[in-house]
Amino acid sequence: MAELLSRIAICCIALSASGDIIDVGVILPMKGDYAWIYPKTGPGITYAVETIAARPDILAGHTLRVNYGDSNCSDTDGPLVAIDMYIKQKTHVFVGPACEYAIAPIARFSPHWNVPIITGGALVHAFSDKRQYSLLTRIGGSYAKLGEFVESLFRQFGWRGAGLIYHSNIGTKIAQGRTACYFIMEAIYLSLQSLNKNIWYKAFDQTETAEAGSANFSSILKEASKNVRSKRLFSSHYLALTPPSPPCRGAGDSVKFICR
Repeated sequence: MAELLSRIAICCIALSASGDIIDVGVILPMKGDYAWIYPKTGPGITYAVETIAARPDILAGHTLRVNYGDSNCSDTDGPLVAIDMYIKQKTHVFVGPACEYAIAPIARFSPHWNVPIITGGALVHAFSDKRQYSLLTRIGGSYAKLGEFVESLFRQFGWRGAGLIYHSNIGTKIAQGRTACYFIMEAIYLSLQSLNKNIWYKAFDQTETAEAGSANFSSILKEASKNVRSKRLFSSHYLALTPPSPPCRGAGDSVKFICR
């Protein structure tokens, strides 16, 4: 993180209004049930800044100044914080947001502002479009990479079909946005679609009871058995793939992926 931050900061030196100070705009949720909340990520950012400050061979004559803003993991709050930082000239580089809906508009604004973004989020397949998100740097593996990995499994073992079963916001809950499981399966779907594979998929709402309909797992699995001829089932909380043993290489083999 320190090395990446320093390299981007070096690129920002020419943009620094005050000459010796490079402002880093950190936009993260300050609390909540999110992977990238400030109490978890703040120490890493502090360590990176302190590491750079302690090395005279990096950014000599310049100082990193960190300004924090609360994205609240919101597609409203996140962009407003970014706009405020830009107008008040409090950033030459953004760190975050990490939440998909918060970072999307900021990543589209940043080329116009000429302000780069570093994030551990933005994992959704759409962020791979460098024409639209040209100044976005993702430091983690994206869902698209997972899709490429699954695609390589299909090429290796000659699988012909796939069943995708995942948790999603359904019906009126769609207003709450897409789930991480939806975006994970989207990347896998798009990768397998390029292979012209037979893909069956089914969404369910894990917050509903079986009586409510969409979370009736017995019904879902029966439907899957009719649409996907399966000898291997890959499942976990977040799609941890279990290698088949022994490998199934039959031309008629299919697999299921479950995300909940």
